[in-house]
Amino acid sequence: QIDELLDALGIAGPVDLVGLSMGGVITASYAAEHPARVRRLVLIDPMATAREIGPLRWPLLGEYLFRVAVLPGMAAGQASDFVHPERFPDWSERYRPQMRHFGFGRAILSTLREVATRDPLPAYRAVGALQRPVLLVWGEQDQIVPYAVSAAVREALGAHQFFAVADAGHLPHLERPQMVEPALPEFLRAGIEIVPLPFNQIPKAVADGQVAAGVVLVPFLTAVLSEYPDLVNLGDGIHA
Repeated sequence: QIDELLDALGIAGPVDLVGLSMGGVITASYAAEHPARVRRLVLIDPMATAREIGPLRWPLLGEYLFRVAVLPGMAAGQASDFVHPERFPDWSERYRPQMRHFGFGRAILSTLREVATRDPLPAYRAVGALQRPVLLVWGEQDQIVPYAVSAAVREALGAHQFFAVADAGHLPHLERPQMVEPALPEFLRAGIEIVPLPFNQIPKAVADGQVAAGVVLVPFLTAVLSEYPDLVNLGDGIHA
């Protein structure tokens, strides 16, 4: 789907990708399979071990159990992502709108079956072999993907930058934005010339081949955009 998205947008690459949780192994796998299309990776509390999902694996029964036993409690269950859920009292309500989209549950179940049940470490080793720049961010109090397992991911990646975030759980970019958000543009801009490019000039610049468009897939993109209202040309791609 990442490949199809880039093709649909007319982006030849390379791009920078940010993957969170299961998105970490998804973006790492994509980078390993399409190295020419990826420049840098940011992995935030990425999945580190295979997960046993029991009868959810089974056709038909799995769909039924997921719909009646798992899906209804997903929004309320998001509180465990935080060390301080009291600071996000409306988080479950903010999570619910996406659940109304057709195919939401099917997509989550498919990801559990096809991604979460597989050992992610080979994907990280493959990324390490590519020698692409990687920033690994981890909340020290993560209850979903415990900080202790970060050691295995770090070993698999080889050379990389590591950023441990104190007093943060599975979503360190939300609990400690003052620490995490500045680290992303700093990492993505490293070693490249930055030239301001106003938003209204981007489509023509890409169409004329003056710049190669890139994307950052990151759940707090709106927060980054609020700080950087103009998109900037980062040499190999356009990023927020």
